[in-house]
Amino acid sequence: MPEGVTEISDKAFSGCIGLKSIVIPKSVTVIGVGAFQKCSSLESVELPEGITKIESSTFDGCSSLESIEIHDSVTFIGKSCFSGCVKLRDVYFTGSDEQWKKVTIDDDNMYLGSATVHCNSTMQ
Repeated sequence: MPEGVTEISDKAFSGCIGLKSIVIPKSVTVIGVGAFQKCSSLESVELPEGITKIESSTFDGCSSLESIEIHDSVTFIGKSCFSGCVKLRDVYFTGSDEQWKKVTIDDDNMYLGSATVHCNSTMQ
């Protein structure tokens, strides 16, 4: 995705089964509802600094998603954002443990809750 893009629209990549990983540029500040929903081959995501809210159903049904990097700017994770992410094992959070505890995580995010959160860390 090119630098300069500021928004990923609702359902922009929904159902894109060939997408394996994505690094979202720093210029993006908004990721729409269901933007990557049912991207069943998606394995890893790096979210940019500046995103404050991960909308509902953003990664719903991404059954191959294993890891995600979330910056400490995120304060809210929407309903069913990680529903169906059965392989999600690692969350790399750039902030502290205390900051992670302050992130509001809405309902139906069981797989996010069972992943290992690596605070003060980034994906390698």
